[in-house]
Order: sequence, then C-alpha cells, then structure tokens
Amino acid sequence: MRDDSRSIEEIRTAELAEAASGPAATFLTLRDKLSHVLGVRTVDLVVERALAEVADAYPILSTIKVEDGTLQTDTVAEAFRSVPYEDALAALNALSAVMVLVLGRILGRRVAESIAQSLKRNDLLYPVRNS
Repeated sequence: MRDDSRSIEEIRTAELAEAASGPAATFLTLRDKLSHVLGVRTVDLVVERALAEVADAYPILSTIKVEDGTLQTDTVAEAFRSVPYEDALAALNALSAVMVLVLGRILGRRVAESIAQSLKRNDLLYPVRNS
C-alpha cells in the first residue's frame, strides 16, 4: 500500500528506483513520460488494456498487474526478472507498441503519433537483436 502523504513526484521517483535498471526501468520511464501528458491513472488504464491484448503472445507480461486502475510497479520488476534480456526487450517493445495503438484508438491517430514522437520512441524501444 502506498503512503498518500508523498507527492506524485516522490512516488514516481520511488517507482523508477524500485525497478533499478533494464527493461523494467525502461517501461516505467515510458509510463512516467506518458503520465506527464495523460495523467498516471489514464496511462495505467492504457497499460491494462495493452496487457490484455499482448499477454497471450508474451506470457512473461502476464505477471504485470493493474489493480483498481493502478499499475502495481513491483509486478513490472518481477515480470522481467530472470527472463533472457532479448525476450524481455521483445515483450517490452510489443507492449509499448500496443500501448500506442490503444492510444490511437482512444485519441485518434494524429494525437497518438504526436505523443509517440514526443516520447522519442527510438530512445525507449530497442532492437531485440544486434545486427
């Protein structure tokens, strides 16, 4: 349970620190950037919808939970723990792409493209294999 006396920035900083590094931190950074535009509750609901659409293809994502409209950040770190790095990146890329598609359905294509551009997609999506 979260301490409601903390500011939103303190909570975000703690969530990012919890995930430490790697795919979990990358995902939480994406969530943080989107939340500056859409609000954290909206982003968490987009995450929940995207997870429903992509979890069958990437079972490692099935451990990520959104309860009562709030992403359980500890489940993000758990999902990517002890998973081969390439598999984690593939799942992260798929989840991020589906999130943009969900946003496109909700907000329209132009707005979703604008948000994707503002997130500097190339900074958050990584090639799964090095060529």
